[in-house]
Amino acid sequence: MYVSIGIANSVLYTVYLGTTGLPGGNIGMLPILIVLMCLITFGASIAIVLLLKFFKLNINYTKSIIIFHIIYTAVIGRTGFVALFGDWSDPYIQLELSLTGIMLIIFLLSLFIASRLDHRVNKVIEIKKSSI
Repeated sequence: MYVSIGIANSVLYTVYLGTTGLPGGNIGMLPILIVLMCLITFGASIAIVLLLKFFKLNINYTKSIIIFHIIYTAVIGRTGFVALFGDWSDPYIQLELSLTGIMLIIFLLSLFIASRLDHRVNKVIEIKKSSI
C-alpha cells in the first residue's frame, strides 16, 4: 500500500506540474524531491510498523496508512501550511496549495481503501472463527 501511495504522489504531482506553466528551472527537480520524500517516508513507516508489530501492538491497514501520512506530512514540513497564510495570487503559493490539496486527496482515498481492506480482513477472520 505504501508503494502505491508513493507512486500516486509522484504521478499526480508530475501531471499537475505540467499544467502549471511555471518555468522548468524553478520546479524541474520537484518530482525527484517528491520521490525522495516518498522513499524516506516509506522507510520510516515500515520501521515504525515493524516496531509496533514487534511489541505485539494491534496494527491494521488504516492505522498504518495514518502513520504513513503523518510521517509524510512531517517530511514535507511546513510548506503547504505556510501557503495558507501567503499571498494567494503568487503562482508559487498556488502551487504549494495545490500540492497540499493533492496530498489531502491521496490521504482520503488511501484511508478509504485501507478501511475497506480492514473490513474485509475482519470478515474473513470472523468466518474462520465461526467455522472452528
